[in-house]
Amino acid sequence: MRVVALVSGGKDSCYNMMQCVAEGHQIVALANLRPQGKDELDSYMFQTVGHDAIDLYAEAMSLPLYRRTIQGGSLQVDMDYTPTEADEVEDLFLLLQEIKEEVEIEAVSVGAILSDYQRVRVENVCSRLGLTSLGYLWRRDQQELLQEMIDAQVHAILIKVAALGLDPDKHLGLTLQQIYPHMLKMNKKFGLNICGEGGEYETFTLDCPLFRKKIVIDCSETVVHSADPFAPVAYLKFPKMHLEDKSQDNSEDMSSRLTGLSIKTGEAMVQQAISAVKLHVDVTTRKQQEARCTRLRPSSNKGVCLQDVIVLKKTHGAYTWLSVAVYKPKDSSNKRTVEETAQVAMDKIKDTLDGSGLRMADIVHVQLYVADMADFGKVNSRYKQYFSINPPSRVCMEGSFHASGKLLQLDCCAWRGQIGEGERRTMHVQGLSHWAPANIGPYSQVTQVDQTLFLAGQIPLCPSTMLIVEGGIIPQTRLSLSHVQRALSAMCSGASLINSRLVICYVTDISYVHIAKDAWEQNTQIMDDVQDEDSITTGLETYVVVPALPRGALVEWHVTATADPVGWEVKRSLCSAGGAEVTLGCCYSTGRRTAAVKIGLGLPCTSQEECLSLEEVIPTLVHELSGLLSGCGLELQDVLVVRIFYLPEVAEEQWLHSVMEGALNQDGGGAPALAFVPVSALEPGQVLTACCWVQGPLDHWTRET
Repeated sequence: MRVVALVSGGKDSCYNMMQCVAEGHQIVALANLRPQGKDELDSYMFQTVGHDAIDLYAEAMSLPLYRRTIQGGSLQVDMDYTPTEADEVEDLFLLLQEIKEEVEIEAVSVGAILSDYQRVRVENVCSRLGLTSLGYLWRRDQQELLQEMIDAQVHAILIKVAALGLDPDKHLGLTLQQIYPHMLKMNKKFGLNICGEGGEYETFTLDCPLFRKKIVIDCSETVVHSADPFAPVAYLKFPKMHLEDKSQDNSEDMSSRLTGLSIKTGEAMVQQAISAVKLHVDVTTRKQQEARCTRLRPSSNKGVCLQDVIVLKKTHGAYTWLSVAVYKPKDSSNKRTVEETAQVAMDKIKDTLDGSGLRMADIVHVQLYVADMADFGKVNSRYKQYFSINPPSRVCMEGSFHASGKLLQLDCCAWRGQIGEGERRTMHVQGLSHWAPANIGPYSQVTQVDQTLFLAGQIPLCPSTMLIVEGGIIPQTRLSLSHVQRALSAMCSGASLINSRLVICYVTDISYVHIAKDAWEQNTQIMDDVQDEDSITTGLETYVVVPALPRGALVEWHVTATADPVGWEVKRSLCSAGGAEVTLGCCYSTGRRTAAVKIGLGLPCTSQEECLSLEEVIPTLVHELSGLLSGCGLELQDVLVVRIFYLPEVAEEQWLHSVMEGALNQDGGGAPALAFVPVSALEPGQVLTACCWVQGPLDHWTRET
């Protein structure tokens, strides 16, 4: 892509330009915002110290420089940003808008490492202008990153210090290589950010491989901004500087100038992420599992859906669960396009929420099931029209809807809490990076409500290219698990895979189940071993085979996690009924009314002709579930919704819904809502798997058409 680079003169914006070039992009212009009438501006967004040397910076690179004086201030300082008149972010918008009108550009290079504040605002501006944000330094390990800059021949000096442990007399003017060991010590001693992400120091780049000429300082002045005895603040001014020719061949293009340098590309970062996820595969186990699964035999049931659109809603304290399923019209003359089908579903969701005093913005998580993954783009084009900033996290897969005639199913969880019931936070990363995939639709990577983290489905996309990693199921499993880990730790400091409470892993082939299961078990065990607390309990996992996943992925992880994994326990139950084995597990918090539940219904393969009597099994299953919840301090009425993955050749949805709803109502109390998802296969030996997330009191639920 053709890229304009936001430059402050510092090391980060410079090295991100090098990363852009290493990824095959072309830097075509530079952009800078300068303070009005003074050396430094107290800006939440922009580094302004050293701005007086930016003109030389552009000349050194032989690129056009576009500058704008900052007119606005830091008015909207919340984590989220919406266009605000007289805010300094609008100066950035006007600058990039001007550049776009004069130069063909597709993307913006930004050197943010850890600042969500800066990232969110740059991504907001880029979104409004139809540009892509390229932030390849985002959430990089700072010790590794600073050493990488040094090795890549970024010659930058400290031009501002503002932290305990940094002395203007000693440290101003030092190079990155000179300050590096000191920053390692200060990181251990005082917790300083090694790359200066907390404002500890700022830099100015005098030379790098992209420069055709190097900048030479003729004289400098030290300006003391604050003479604090513990953390003095001072910066350098450069009254006189000049450019000098370099010995390298200036006829070389930018990409050629990076040859031989140790710059980590997206491909290298992906391989590093993959290698960090442990996975030992036992091929013998796979063959046994495949053989056992082929011995399953279905029973026969009847049931017909008489309506084109079914809406289910249930309220559960501050939570509301809502499902909309759209079927093929019985009258062929009323056939809808894919886009019209999606709009019918979204309109139903919006209207139902409106009728309950809720907004689309209250939705925290969405599960989207389509009849054909080839239609995903068309569905997405309508879906995205209903959300603005901070959309809900989302999981998407293709359901085995061929038997039911279902075209689309949208399950939403909305939350409208009162004061004292927690708050909602989102992580919505839209720019390309080396960290984890940007969202490929209108969804957030993570939505957090109080202690609960709802993650978007994680598929094995290479973050820098947004392409599926090559090599099959093993690298895909490793990379997608790495994405889960990074999303968790970014949203909640210190969080890891063991914070997961309910895990649903979708794969596209039965032979992949044990690979995904082995990867999860091996890596959660490693993380559990390094935890200090003895009371860490890992959550419950479910493995489901589906026809297709987004982008042709072979695996997708759907994780619900907790910010605090301490104080959780697991109870399990096993019984037999109607020729089936019923297994139940409940991972629950001992201090909060929160739990994850998994239910498995298995058919012993004693003969190829054996069939399962669901009418006999399901009442026993409901009774066992009620008892298990009671033992965990919960009740059946605490369950908002039970999600049932089933084999369509074993049971038809409408009949299955009738049987399960009847059993739940007979058990007494408020029956949970039921969400049915037909799939290609389940874990070996299973004909039905159900799971649910339990949280808080229950009011009521309704069925609408």
